[in-house]
Amino acid sequence: MTCPSWLSGLALACAGALVSTISAAEQASPCATLTRTNVTRCAVGASLGVRSEQLTLRSFEGRQRAAGIFLPSNPTVTVTGGHSIEPTVLAAQREPLWTVSVSQELEVGGQRGKRVDVVSAEQRAQSARLDLTRRAAAADAWLLYFDALAAAEESRLAERLATLSAALTTVARARAQAGLVADVEAQVAQAAASRLLQAQSAAQSRLATASASLASAVGLDPASANLRIEGELAPLKTVGAGGAGFVTDAIERRAEITSALAEADAQNSKVALYGRLRVPNPTVTLFVRNDWINERQIGVGLAIPIPVPAPVGRTYAGEIAEASALAARAGNEAERLRRSVRLEIAQALQAFEARQRQADLFQPAQVRQTEETLRSIAEEIEARRLPIRDALLTQQALIDYLFANVEARRQLCFASVEVARAAGLSLAEEPK
Repeated sequence: MTCPSWLSGLALACAGALVSTISAAEQASPCATLTRTNVTRCAVGASLGVRSEQLTLRSFEGRQRAAGIFLPSNPTVTVTGGHSIEPTVLAAQREPLWTVSVSQELEVGGQRGKRVDVVSAEQRAQSARLDLTRRAAAADAWLLYFDALAAAEESRLAERLATLSAALTTVARARAQAGLVADVEAQVAQAAASRLLQAQSAAQSRLATASASLASAVGLDPASANLRIEGELAPLKTVGAGGAGFVTDAIERRAEITSALAEADAQNSKVALYGRLRVPNPTVTLFVRNDWINERQIGVGLAIPIPVPAPVGRTYAGEIAEASALAARAGNEAERLRRSVRLEIAQALQAFEARQRQADLFQPAQVRQTEETLRSIAEEIEARRLPIRDALLTQQALIDYLFANVEARRQLCFASVEVARAAGLSLAEEPK
């Protein structure tokens, strides 16, 4: 049975309205335009890894409430009943026997405080892991942002060069038709133009890929073309004077070290907790009963567990040994991370300095002069002041220079992000 035409039109209209609504929502998103001021906020806000760590940290609120309970167990009410089985007494004359008691276990060894200490230390470790995830999301977003900026600049450069090459090809073909140059030179110019068109296509493809990756990182649809990327392809201002002070501050900021130290505190708190759990918990009982002569009694009872040595009884010796070993391991991990951080900072600073030297080779004035020279090549050929073959060689050298300039600045930006990552900077906003 075919669908009525009006129903099909209604469905298409609804689908179009839905697509328009989604597109309008993406355009209205504060992250639809990414700049140096909002890329971190957008990436961290959209990170599912950060969201998972936040939910894990929220779970510690429940653990804190559970650890802060004063009573180790709920009160126990016991009711018993019966009668005497004395054979000389008639059943009708036997008095009922019953007992009602209320028992409560008490902690007298300070176990509650130690439980709270354990949860607090584990909460600090989780908070450090959340901070680490945020910093990683921010650093990755900056890498994608700089990559997209470089790809956009390469795409614009390739587009201009393709236009200039087309003009050069036109001049070469006209001169060949006029018999001023050999046909082979016109063909060489055409081949050079084809290579630039391929480079333009590759640059556009890389820009699309980089934009899609960045859009996905900030929570937008990677298939959408609504993302705008603004900003300058310049490194972060992350590198200070260096030296011991810079390294010391970086070690204090690194969330991995903070997490390892908090984990060591948690294990040490567990050792203290197991030591307190060795203290027996007494149980206090209040009871009322009726005995066989119908006499009411009220009283208080006290029950104290008898510690029995291992392996027969529970002394928490195994748990204490395990927690002690894990505390030592966490402390060793913190020291390993300190050593690793020092190496990462040294390598990141060295890489940044090397990238800076490479970028300094491309002075702005020289880059502008190169672009002007490229634009004048076609005019020089038309004025017969430059042979076509020499023009093509010159053009290729200048093109390589301009693309190398973009790549040098891209790598310098990447190196600045790695310095920020190694130094433990949050990148919530660009360092000043």
